[in-house]
Amino acid sequence: MAFIKLTEDAFFENFKPLENLEQGHGNYYFETENEIDRVFLQFMAQRYPRHIWTRIDGADGCIYNINGWHIVDKIDFLITEVPWVKNHEYEILDYSPYS
Repeated sequence: MAFIKLTEDAFFENFKPLENLEQGHGNYYFETENEIDRVFLQFMAQRYPRHIWTRIDGADGCIYNINGWHIVDKIDFLITEVPWVKNHEYEILDYSPYS
C-alpha cells in the first residue's frame, strides 16, 4: 500500500473533481444533507466507489481530502472523473489555518 500526499493543484490536475452544478458554478462539494446530492452520492458509491473522496476536519485544524467514503470527521464529499488507485491512500491539504 502506498501513502501519497498531493497539493490541491495536483489533486485537481490528476483527478479532475466534478463541479456540483446544483450548488452553483465553482462548487465541488456534495453534502449528504442535500436530497439531490445524497441520491447522486449513493449512486456513485454503488457504481463508482473509487471516484469518491471525503473532505475531513483534521485533528491539527487543517481540512484534508482523503480517498473513499468516510464518516468520522466528515465535512462533505467530492467526486472525481479519474478514480483513485486501489490500495493507495491519498491525503490532499485543502485548507490550513497556518498558511
